[in-house]
Amino acid sequence: MLKNYLITAWRSILRRKVFSLINITGLAVGIAAGMLIILYVKHERDFDLFHRNADRIFSMGIRMGADGDSLFVSRLRYTDAPVVTEREPSVAGFLRIRKGMEHVMIQDPAHPSVKFSEPGFAFADSNFFDFFSFNLLQGNSREVLQNPLSVVVSEATALKYFGTTDVMGRVLRYNNAYDLLITGVAENAPSNSSIRYDFVASLSSMSAMPELRQLAEKGRFDFLTFFTGRDDRAMPKVERSLAQLRKERDGEADGRFVGIPMQNFRAESGSDVNTVKYLKIFPFVAALILLLAMINYVSLATARAVLRVKEVGIRKVMGAGRSNLALQFFTESFLCIGMAFVLGYVLCAVLQTWLFGVLKINIDSSFIRKPGMLARFGVLFVVLTLLTSVYPSLLLSSFKPAALLYGRIINGGNAGVRRFFTIFQFAVAVLFVLCGIIIQQQIRYIKTADTGIDRDHVVTIPFGKDLSRHSLAFKHEVNSLGSIQKAAIALRPLFGGYDMTGVTPPGTEKITMMPMLEVDQDFISILGLQWKLPPADPLFYKTRQNVLLNEAAVAQLSPGKAPLSQKIAPFVVSGVLKDFNWKSLQYAIQPLIIAVVSDADSNAMWRGDRSVWTGSNGCLFVKIRAGANTALVLNQVKKLYQKYEQDVPFEYHFMDEAYDAMYRAEERLAIILSGFATLAIVIAGLGLLGLITFFAAQRVKEIGIRKVLGASAANIVTLLSVDFVKLVALAILIASPLAWYSMHRWLRNFAYHTEIRWWIFVLVGMGAILIALFTIAAQTFRAARANPAKSLRSEG
Repeated sequence: MLKNYLITAWRSILRRKVFSLINITGLAVGIAAGMLIILYVKHERDFDLFHRNADRIFSMGIRMGADGDSLFVSRLRYTDAPVVTEREPSVAGFLRIRKGMEHVMIQDPAHPSVKFSEPGFAFADSNFFDFFSFNLLQGNSREVLQNPLSVVVSEATALKYFGTTDVMGRVLRYNNAYDLLITGVAENAPSNSSIRYDFVASLSSMSAMPELRQLAEKGRFDFLTFFTGRDDRAMPKVERSLAQLRKERDGEADGRFVGIPMQNFRAESGSDVNTVKYLKIFPFVAALILLLAMINYVSLATARAVLRVKEVGIRKVMGAGRSNLALQFFTESFLCIGMAFVLGYVLCAVLQTWLFGVLKINIDSSFIRKPGMLARFGVLFVVLTLLTSVYPSLLLSSFKPAALLYGRIINGGNAGVRRFFTIFQFAVAVLFVLCGIIIQQQIRYIKTADTGIDRDHVVTIPFGKDLSRHSLAFKHEVNSLGSIQKAAIALRPLFGGYDMTGVTPPGTEKITMMPMLEVDQDFISILGLQWKLPPADPLFYKTRQNVLLNEAAVAQLSPGKAPLSQKIAPFVVSGVLKDFNWKSLQYAIQPLIIAVVSDADSNAMWRGDRSVWTGSNGCLFVKIRAGANTALVLNQVKKLYQKYEQDVPFEYHFMDEAYDAMYRAEERLAIILSGFATLAIVIAGLGLLGLITFFAAQRVKEIGIRKVLGASAANIVTLLSVDFVKLVALAILIASPLAWYSMHRWLRNFAYHTEIRWWIFVLVGMGAILIALFTIAAQTFRAARANPAKSLRSEG
């Protein structure tokens, strides 16, 4: 029996190849889109959850600043974890990782030409591969990091340096000074891991490296620290224990310790905020796309019923029961959905690399084949089959034989369902289009907004360790190039981080933590920052205690007072800059201190003088003259760079690109919504086509009579189009307030944002109606041109 159903279903599909192809392809595209979103959301939500005991692992950090919330430092001191573990029975274990911002030079001493500047070098406690669930291809997890000057490399790193993964016992040279013995090879870290590694050296190796030993000895907050708790109460206990420990060591100090569960580590530690920012939206988008695809399939499948009227009637007359017919049509739907699902999976597998590349998302290509993903796709297939097969099967099998043989198959209830489908599909399409356009407008507004900073033709060049000792000479040589307008040195690139410093406002003894930028004397002019109150002494920067404030800092530290020469211990205010957006436009302009040092001070700092630059290699800001050949200029700068820095490769970043990178999440959201808006329009058009086919077949006799009585094709097209245009107009009226409300709430996330313009809704509405009219006209004109004699005879 089942074999007969399958054969009959297959023949039915082949008999109407074009119709079946449209229906299966439309559903497959919707399924592929849904699968891609499910794949992305599953990947992001499973971040770091593959570790054993992930539910009991947490990291610790400290929040500093006003009320303990201005800056989050996700690291502890070297000695904190052992002391807390000894004091707290609720702690089962700990792990410390030291991964600096600087590049290190790694070389194969057997082949000196094989050397690379590596940003991903980490030192970790010996239990690294027991604490986390990273797989070792070679080596024992309890022994690989036991000894000083031992290192575990990733599979990719082994291939990079040696061309093979069989590298146990080989040696790598660290910064031209220390030979590290390879004691293990690890699988590459999964793409949904916050902990990334190319090299993991034993933490005890730092004691053999004087330049790193001081990090532990000086008690700096430089070690990413994880704990494993014995129960749910461990994290707050560790927070209290760390606070008590700091009080014992430092007395009363600003800041509060905060625990981050492993499942939240990526988002709350700030390691990749852009990626997780809008994660909650995407399941909703996936559900709508899949629902559109299902509705479209059902709409076309039921519209196709008009072509199978007599087939169903004859089957019933010949004795087929409703259950037999329902099962037959269910089998046919099952085959169509099965083919669509397989095609959708193939499309998803083929397109994932390209799509995630466009969106700048890193997902292992093998993730789609993991058991968890396949199980979810299996559930999706079952749900799709049930939801899209049951209604058409029951509908077709419910018709009465006499009515079927005379062609009377439509009733008002079914027509109402189809109208609802059309309204829903166009409402979703219009909603996506409106939201996509408004998001694009906000991105355009952000990129063209006057932030108070002249970013045009400004390039930042990070210093390597060697170059940082010759930063002033490098700056002067770059300045001497004819195509360079000006150069300046700063501790950090703008939009790339800042430091915190404690100040005491006048009239109070309370220390306030404030963001601070450390720059040289040319920084203000190179970025075109404007003065609110310029310094009385143009050489103010020759005195180390003199600093600049922005207007927001003045309002916070000395409201209502003349700020110049005010003492905010340990600094003195020498000037006030007009507010400028030194962070994302999502935030109102925040208070900022700018410490300016002279060339003499910046030149002396690398000879061991204590200065504001300690702890970073710094970077050079270069303003290229308008009209200059940028590629040629950068090549000239590169040659000067290589004069002082042979090991660290030359890198540069345009300030415009660094600024745009802060809004990567918004750009990703705009791309996704634009793509799915296009898909939704196509699906809605196909659904409308199915509805038109359905109603044109219902009114075939009416059309024939009207033509006999003299109605033109244009009259018939207008008659059939009016009702459908009303449905689309209703969909626009439903979608518009939903889009306005959603985007109004979204724009509130930005302190500076565009306005929602009324004409956007008008243009999108007109566009939707034009698309609908084009779809309607294509089908209704065909019905209007039909020979009335044939249509009246077929109804007789």
